[in-house]
Amino acid sequence: MTDVKKTLSFAKGEHHVANEMRIPEGFARRVRNFSIDDGGLLIARRRFEKVAIGGHSPFPLPDQRSALFFDGGWLLRFTDTGAVLPVFGESGPFFLPGTGRVWYVLVNDRVYFSNGQGNGMVRSGGLAAVWGKDREAWFVGAPDDTELLPVALEAFPPALYLAHFGGRIYGAVDNLVLMTAPLDYSSYDPRYDYVTLPSEVTAIGSVADGLYLGTTQGVYFYKPDKDASVTKISDTPAIAGSQVYVPYLALGIESIGGAPMADAFCWLTREGLYAGLPGGQLRALTGGVVKLPSGIAPRTSLVQSDGFYQIVSVLDAPVVALDVGVRDTVTVSL
Repeated sequence: MTDVKKTLSFAKGEHHVANEMRIPEGFARRVRNFSIDDGGLLIARRRFEKVAIGGHSPFPLPDQRSALFFDGGWLLRFTDTGAVLPVFGESGPFFLPGTGRVWYVLVNDRVYFSNGQGNGMVRSGGLAAVWGKDREAWFVGAPDDTELLPVALEAFPPALYLAHFGGRIYGAVDNLVLMTAPLDYSSYDPRYDYVTLPSEVTAIGSVADGLYLGTTQGVYFYKPDKDASVTKISDTPAIAGSQVYVPYLALGIESIGGAPMADAFCWLTREGLYAGLPGGQLRALTGGVVKLPSGIAPRTSLVQSDGFYQIVSVLDAPVVALDVGVRDTVTVSL
C-alpha cells in the first residue's frame, strides 16, 4: 500500500463561521504571527518596533520616506532615518485641538487633516497651518447689475473620514456629509454643501464615479451630479474607523467595464471586508467566512511586504475586553 501524504494549504485564510470539526479545505480557524500568500505558503511576520510612545494616526507622505503622526495633539514627522521631528506652524510647533483619531486627505501638494474637533493642513514646503478661513461674503452677478446677490461662505468645520472627489473635500459630522466649495478647499456654503443621511456616518470614500457613505444602518452610494442621487446599496453597517483604499489588482480585479481604474474603497462589517467599486458595485470579500465581534474600533491600513499587499486591521477592543485588543501606535518594520 502506498502511503500518500496530503499537503495542507491555508491559502484561503481564516474561517470563523464553520464548525470547528468541519472547516472547509483551504481554510484555517486561526493563524497567529504568519502571513499567507495565494499559494498557501506561510511566511513569518516581521518584527515591529515602536518608535513613538503614545503616537497615533500615522499618515505616509508621497515621498515614501516620511510620515506624519500625532502625539498629545502635537504634529510630528517620522523619517526613514529614524528621526522624529516637530512640524512647525507660523508661531511654533503645530498643535491640533481636541482628541481622538486624525483623518487625512491629500489634494495636489497639500495634506488636509481633522479629528472632528480641530482642522489643519500641511503645505508643500512642510509648514502647517489651520485649515479653513473666516466667514467671507462673496457676490454673484454681472458688473453692471444693480443688485448683487451675496453668497455667505464659512470655514469648513472639523469633520471625520475625509475624502476628495470632483474638486471638493468631503467630511462627516454626525449624520451629515459636508463638502467644501468647488476648488475652494477652505470654505463651504452651509445652505447647500451637505448631504443628510438617516443615521450617523461611519465611513466616506471615493471611487471613479462617486462616493461611498457608510452609516450605522447601511451603506449608500452618492453621485454628486446634477441630480445628487443617494442610493442605499447595503443594509450591513460599515464599522467606524475601518476604511482603507486598496489597488484593484490586489483584489484580483483587472478591469471594471469601461470605468477608469483607480483604488477600490474597502471597509469592515461584522461579516468581514467589503470592497466598493465604481457604480455602487459591492464585493463581499469574506462573506460567510468571517464573523467579527461587536463593539470593536479598528484601525485599518494597507501594508505592502514580502511582495504582496495585506489589509491589516488593528482592533481596539472595548474597555471590558482589553485583553483581546491592541491600540493604534506608530511602528516601523525592521
